[in-house]
Amino acid sequence: SFPLPKGTRPSIRDPNLQPSVSYMQAQLKSVRMLLVQVLIVTSIWSYGAAQVQLTQVQLSITRKTMKTVRIDCKVSGISFGDAYMHWYRQRPGEAPEWILYFKSQADKSNFDNNKFSVDKATEKSTCTLTVDKLTYNDMATYYCAYWDYT
Repeated sequence: SFPLPKGTRPSIRDPNLQPSVSYMQAQLKSVRMLLVQVLIVTSIWSYGAAQVQLTQVQLSITRKTMKTVRIDCKVSGISFGDAYMHWYRQRPGEAPEWILYFKSQADKSNFDNNKFSVDKATEKSTCTLTVDKLTYNDMATYYCAYWDYT
C-alpha cells in the first residue's frame, strides 16, 4: 500500500498504478459496486493465410453485488461451432485460474452452475460467459481462450 496525493483516486486502467487489494475493496464497498475487468485478448496463429482472433470488446463492466454480468468473446478465423472455448479469471494479486471449457451444451466441463453459465452464438461467432449473484470475490479480470488441439 502507498499513499496517494490528496484528491487522487486509483484507476484500474492505469497499468503503472497498482493499489493494494484491501484499498480497492474498501473503495468498492463504499460505492457498493463491482468492477469486472475484461481484458482484450487477441490470439493470432498463422497457418498459411489463416488467423485466429479472439476479441473482448468490453474493457470493463461495473455491476452491483448480487447482480449478473455477461462477458462476450468474439471469435474469427476458426470453425467456431467446433471450437472448445475456455474461460479463465485472474483475481487481483493472484495467478490466473481456469474456470471452464465449452463447446456445446452436450460437450462442456463441469463448473459451478449456480455461479457460471456459458453459451455460444454460432451465427455471431460469440461465446458469452455469464457470472450470476456477483460478490466481491468475483472482482477479477476474465479471459477467453481457444485451444487448437491439432
